[in-house]
Amino acid sequence: MKRSTRIAGVAAAWVVLAGGGEALAGGFEFVDNGTVSNGRGGAFTARASDATALMLNVAGIGTGSGRRLQLYVGANLSFYNNCFERAGRYDGMDGMPDINPVGTVFTDGYINQPYPRVCNAGAPFPAPQLMATYAVTPRFALGLGLYGPNSVGRTEYPDRVTTANGVLAPGPARYILNKEDLLIIHPTLAASYEVIPGMLRLGVALQPSIAHFQFTTYANALGGQDPRYDLRTEVNATGFFLAGNLGVLFTPTSFLQVGAQAHLSSNVELSGTGRATANAFASNASSQIVTENLRVDSMRTGLPHQFRLGVRFVIPRAGQQRLNDPNPARPYDPMLDERADIELDGMYETSSAFKDLTIQFNTMDRVRVGPSTSSALPTVAIPHSWRDVLGVRLGGDVNLLPGRLAVRAGVAYETAGALPRLQNLDLAAPQTLSFHLGGTWRFANRFAINIAYAHHLVGTVDNTSVIPATGPYNDGNAGLRLIGTSGLVNYSACNDNNMAGAGACANNRGTFTSSLNVVSLGFNLAF
Repeated sequence: MKRSTRIAGVAAAWVVLAGGGEALAGGFEFVDNGTVSNGRGGAFTARASDATALMLNVAGIGTGSGRRLQLYVGANLSFYNNCFERAGRYDGMDGMPDINPVGTVFTDGYINQPYPRVCNAGAPFPAPQLMATYAVTPRFALGLGLYGPNSVGRTEYPDRVTTANGVLAPGPARYILNKEDLLIIHPTLAASYEVIPGMLRLGVALQPSIAHFQFTTYANALGGQDPRYDLRTEVNATGFFLAGNLGVLFTPTSFLQVGAQAHLSSNVELSGTGRATANAFASNASSQIVTENLRVDSMRTGLPHQFRLGVRFVIPRAGQQRLNDPNPARPYDPMLDERADIELDGMYETSSAFKDLTIQFNTMDRVRVGPSTSSALPTVAIPHSWRDVLGVRLGGDVNLLPGRLAVRAGVAYETAGALPRLQNLDLAAPQTLSFHLGGTWRFANRFAINIAYAHHLVGTVDNTSVIPATGPYNDGNAGLRLIGTSGLVNYSACNDNNMAGAGACANNRGTFTSSLNVVSLGFNLAF
C-alpha cells in the first residue's frame, strides 16, 4: 500500500508543474495582451499610448489619447489545437504479458494496437482585460486594472479513446495530462511621472496577484502502464504572489521614442485540496476507490521575470502636436498627430527560474488504494529544465484618416522555452513565429473599437527518438519518464520487465503538433 500512496503525491506534483498554464510561445505567454499591441505583433513597448500601457509599459499611462481619462475593456479569444501521437503500441506494461482486463472498461482487443492521436478538446479560451488611467496633471498619472496572462488556461485530453480496430482503450496521453484549468489575476495599481518635460517619463505598478489551479492527471502505482493500477489525481489549489512593473519612456526627438519595461514576479506558493481515485477505469463506477479531501499544504515554484526594450520611429503629421513638445497645448495623440510609425522590440524572459516544483501534503492525510488505509503522503520535489526565452517583435501603424481610422500589422518570433526532448502537453513551449493584423475605428474623438487577429506558426516537435535517462532530466537525449512509486521511473526499472518496461521511460515519445489563432477585440473610451 505504501507504493500506491506515494504515487498520489508524486502525480499531484507532476501535473501542477504546468504552473503557468498552456504556454504556447517560447515562454509563459504568447504575444501580448491588448488589442492594439496584438495587432502590431507585440511591438508596443515604446508606443504604450492607451490604457493597456498599464500592462505593457507602465511609464506610458496617462498619455496617447488626447484625453485625461482613458478606459479600456478587451479580451483575446484563443483557438488552440494541440495534438499528441504517441510512439509505440498498447502492450500492457511494455514487456509483461497481456494484462487481464477483468473489472475494467477495456477488453484485451486493445493490446498491441497503435496509440491513437489525441487532441485538446478544450473550448476557445478568453483572456479579458479591464483597466483605467487618469492624467491628474499633464506630468502625473494614475492607473488601475485587472487582467491575466495572455495564455491558454483550459485544456482537456481524453482518458478513454477508441483504437484503430474500434476497441475502447486508456488515453495514451493520460500520464502527461488529462485536464487543466488555470486562472491567474493581476490586480494592478500604477503611477507614472514625467521627470523631464517632453523627454523622460517613469512608471511603476504593484500587482498583488492571485493564482488558482485545477489539474487532473494519471499515474501508475507500480510504475508501469497497466491501467488496472492507474491512479487518477486531481488537485485544486489557490495562492497569492507579488508582481509588478517598472517602466521608462524616453523621447529624445520628435520622431524617435524608446521604451523599456521590467515585469518582476515573486515565487508562487499555493495550498488547497486534492483527490486520488484508484481503480479509476473500473467498468462499474461504484468499484472506484476515492480518497476525498486531501489537503495540499504547500506548492512552491519560481516564476520568471520579463524584460522588454522597444525603439519606435515616427513619421509626424504636418501642423500637428510634436512627440517631444515640453509644453504641449494638448495631450499627444498618435492617431491624430502621426502619419505612421514602426517599432522594433526585443524581449527576454528568465524562464529558467522555473526549475522545479515542491508539493507538501498534510502529514495526517492518507490515501485508500484498497480496502485498508495506507501511510501518509510524502513531500515531493520534481525537477524540470526550462530555459530562458528571447523574442523579437516588429510592427507599426498607418493612420489612414487622422484621428479616425488606423490599420496595423506586425510579426513576432520567440525561441523555445522547453527543450524538444522534454516537450509536454501542459508545457507546450516550442519556438513560435506569428503574424498579426489589426485596426482601430474612432468615433467622436472619444470612443474607439479595436480589432486584431494573430496566426501563430508552431513547429512540430518529434520526440520519437528520445531515449531513457540514467539520471536527471538533462542527461543525454532523455524524454519525460513515467511517474512511479517513488517518483520518476528510473533507468534500471525501465529495463526490468517485472517493473515498468522501456515505454515507461519516455512517455512523451511521439509527435506534438500545435496550431493557434487569436482574435482580439477591445474598446477604448476617453474623456
